[in-house]
Amino acid sequence: MAIFGHDVTLITTDFYYDSDFIKKISQFGVKVIVFKKWFNFQSFLYSPNLKKWAKKNVKNFDIIHMHNFRSYQNKIIYNYSKKYNIPYILHPNGSVLRIVEKKLLKFLYDLIWGYKILKDCSNFIAVSNFEINQFNQICENKKITKIYNMLDIKRYNKRIHYGKFRSKFHLDNRPVLLFSGRIHKRKGIDFLIKTFAEVKKTFNNAALAIIGPDGGDKKRLLDLVKELNISDIQFIDYIDPNSGFLNEAYHDADVVIYPSILEIFGLVPFEAILCDTPVIVSDDCGCGEIVKKANCGYLVQYGNIKELKEKIIYIINHKDEAKKLVENGKKFIINNLDSNVIVKKIIQLYKEVLLRK
Repeated sequence: MAIFGHDVTLITTDFYYDSDFIKKISQFGVKVIVFKKWFNFQSFLYSPNLKKWAKKNVKNFDIIHMHNFRSYQNKIIYNYSKKYNIPYILHPNGSVLRIVEKKLLKFLYDLIWGYKILKDCSNFIAVSNFEINQFNQICENKKITKIYNMLDIKRYNKRIHYGKFRSKFHLDNRPVLLFSGRIHKRKGIDFLIKTFAEVKKTFNNAALAIIGPDGGDKKRLLDLVKELNISDIQFIDYIDPNSGFLNEAYHDADVVIYPSILEIFGLVPFEAILCDTPVIVSDDCGCGEIVKKANCGYLVQYGNIKELKEKIIYIINHKDEAKKLVENGKKFIINNLDSNVIVKKIIQLYKEVLLRK
């Protein structure tokens, strides 16, 4: 927003504070205010100094853009947005429904604050039709605008030399399957591992690389690998996305697989496409609907091992056909997911909300 001449203030806490990122966005004119976290209760970050700041400053803004849904910060900003009649947009990124974890705590938050935040919201941003369906399950506010998550395409314009990732992990000329993302039970990695065991019956020398930080499911997955007695699976810890390593991994893989469930979007398949790699995604996620629309990859039913196995083998044996889908994906990403395209859509939404005020 700042590069288009708007005054932007970012409110955050010191939880997982990324000083390099803050320096980067500050160069574009974004004002960043960091509030100290006094304690963290189940990701509810209590930062009481925010209340004093909000009481004095919220009235000076034209519009508020809230990210995530259930947070102390949103609760405080909501109170003062109501007091000063400042419209706000909620951009929850898949956090609206009470699913998977902490369901009771989420329910209590909704009873006390959440339903009010949803009811009085000037406009929601959903990143996919999948997320729109989530909104419709929990609230009656119909002011929903679909705006995709964005990609900084310039990060993928650098020439990548084939083989660096393969050489580092001794993968040579073997078929390489890749997963990238948080190691969490929602990501469907167990589904992928079970499928890989079947792929090995056709391609005995195939390898699977799983890249990402442990989100609480790594031990269970390591036990599964041991139980199935599968070799050639490597877990690779989180890598700084700015290092270029992940792009090298995407580029060297024969196929990137994103088998998540209950995922409202997911950028990984599109990052892989920009690195010239075919993708397979589950049809039970937001990026699946986009892959289908753009005809840029292969869809499988979540949990269907036979179908996923067949798609993996097909891609390995039909690389030219798979590459055509990759080219479809690149065109779609440039026209629909580029950061400049998305920012302009958000600015247009701001203008529409302010006209309704």
